[in-house]
Amino acid sequence: MLSKVTSATVAGIDSFIVQVETDLSNGIPYFAMTGYVGAQVKEAGERVRTALKNIGHRVPSARIVVNISPAGFRKSGTMFDLPVAVGILCDMEEISTEDLLNTMIVGELSLDGRINGIKGILSMVAKAREEGIKRVIVPADNRREAGLIEGIEVIGVSSLLEVVSLFREKNFEKYTFCQAKTEVLRCKTGKNDDNDFLRIAGQYTAKRAALIASAGRHNLLLSGAPGSGKTMIAGSIPTILPKLTKEEYLEVVKIYSVSGLFSEAESISFHRPFRAPHHTVSQSALIGGGSYPLPGEITLAHNGVLFLDELTKFQSNILECLRQPLEERQITIIRNSGTFRYPADFILVAAMNPCKCGFYPDRNICRCSEADIARHMGRLSGPFLDRFDLAVRVDVPRYEELSVITGNTDIYDMMRRVCEPAANRYGGICSTSFSSDTMKEMVQNAVQIQNNRYKDINIRYNCQLNGSQLRKFCMTDSAGDELLQKAYENFHLSARGYAKLLRVARTIADLEHSERIHVSHISEAVCFRNIRFWMTE
Repeated sequence: MLSKVTSATVAGIDSFIVQVETDLSNGIPYFAMTGYVGAQVKEAGERVRTALKNIGHRVPSARIVVNISPAGFRKSGTMFDLPVAVGILCDMEEISTEDLLNTMIVGELSLDGRINGIKGILSMVAKAREEGIKRVIVPADNRREAGLIEGIEVIGVSSLLEVVSLFREKNFEKYTFCQAKTEVLRCKTGKNDDNDFLRIAGQYTAKRAALIASAGRHNLLLSGAPGSGKTMIAGSIPTILPKLTKEEYLEVVKIYSVSGLFSEAESISFHRPFRAPHHTVSQSALIGGGSYPLPGEITLAHNGVLFLDELTKFQSNILECLRQPLEERQITIIRNSGTFRYPADFILVAAMNPCKCGFYPDRNICRCSEADIARHMGRLSGPFLDRFDLAVRVDVPRYEELSVITGNTDIYDMMRRVCEPAANRYGGICSTSFSSDTMKEMVQNAVQIQNNRYKDINIRYNCQLNGSQLRKFCMTDSAGDELLQKAYENFHLSARGYAKLLRVARTIADLEHSERIHVSHISEAVCFRNIRFWMTE
């Protein structure tokens, strides 16, 4: 007898529907798996036989052939255990094939018949809904995740016996997961006050750069002495980014689902993803890959922040691998088993010391030779540095600034006088008003301006503007054009650098609610753009 069970598998972060065809016939006992399947899929035969025996359904001594179609691409994973078992039960007439119509089944079996959770369930359920399937049967461990997809019936089962009872009793409502409960995911995590910008002493230029980077999704490089606050600034950036939209949230959860990290995805409802891999990270762990490719850190940071601390300690070849994803906002991995594309649209924030001891250019402390400094900076190539939109030197804060943060109210008035120049330069944002809440409101307003401006084209942020769009949306006055020309010629900017400068100027104008880019916006963008100048002065 021949039976067909609808299932699904994952390629990259997307899924596609497959048919698990099972044929049980007389002949020499034999179990064969066909359809270009990997070793994990082939092992399903023994797991299914043993699980069926242990729940009281001994498989007859017969010839069993399982085909997973289409056979044009490689299938791997353990999600086919349950559909294979259901197909065999159909051949044994324990389950009616009519009950399998418009139903997708996925799950991994233990030898005692329990059903274990699998990776990528969110992507599979989304694909099932797209294909018009009405019902999905998933492991009980995955039903909360699957319930994020609306418009499809989700049934969570914990054992093979439950599946048999489900089809015999036809009481699907008993096992249907209530999708209303999934709203808890979007309000689980609150604000982490430890990462508030208000707790960072001084560093108004760096905070301003973080504000601009967050508003336009620009890449940011921080360089300065040890202990000056570079890591704290980077860690606080997620607190000022706008909340994930529903579409962005599902994108992120789909990535974490495929990676087997759904539990981590539950904690990013309010703050966007923040990934900070150690400098010993391997190439495949950073950009993705492996024999059976999985998303890397750049994909796990999608719609969020990728922070590379101690930038010069990363292997040069690994950093060079970031150049293409930073431009294309995705990574393509090619293997014998197929081509896998993962999204990688993130804000790159990097921190580094300007020399080995970290105190250059302060020659009162730094004792590094010119050769040492050149060797230290030589680990970063020019093309890689050109990918940063903004660069800031972070100096050690003054004592007066630290005193205010630690609560010494006796010198609060003196601190306000110290802050006045920064306040005037940055629109009055200074001292206690330079908090994550204040900055987040400014970012949200700027992002809303961008969304309204680009609503008729397929972009959302200034960082995504291409050549023709730059000419249309980055209009400058005559003084601005003159300053742009001087910056381009005197600082020897590349064409990429020129475009990035314009995008940053556009974001600065949006923060000030200015439709036109003025010379002051370009001037500030130039100050943040000239990386090589402040790194060698």
